[in-house]
Amino acid sequence: NLLAPSIAAFFDEERLIPILRVLSLQFLLTIFGTLPGVQLYRQLKFKSLSLIAFSTTIIGSILTLALAFAQFGVWALVLGNLVASVLNVIAINVIAPLNFLPKFSLSGIRNLLSFGGNVTLSRLLWFFYTQADTAIIGKLLGK
Repeated sequence: NLLAPSIAAFFDEERLIPILRVLSLQFLLTIFGTLPGVQLYRQLKFKSLSLIAFSTTIIGSILTLALAFAQFGVWALVLGNLVASVLNVIAINVIAPLNFLPKFSLSGIRNLLSFGGNVTLSRLLWFFYTQADTAIIGKLLGK
């Protein structure tokens, strides 16, 4: 959300700001699906996970096509993706609801933060490495 103006400035396209801000809502949605999703993985319910992913992808795709035919432009992609994410989180929570509230404790968190920080840094570097060509081409080709 905070980086949207900088990203839009990089591509010299101010219309990206609201699009990036709406798409950033997916990060908030992910929070609500993480623990139930992990429960399904721990219980080895891969069939449920794949059915959720498949059905939400199909619904999101159909919505995207309908919005595109209704002349929503780029917002068809944005809204279709966002609705698919919402449906994914809802379905995961229906199948594997949390029967507890997460407990947060500072004791022993140092090792987890260290490991998580290393994984996050590794994934960020990999993301930038794999997407650098797209960003460069997008910048060079322009709108």
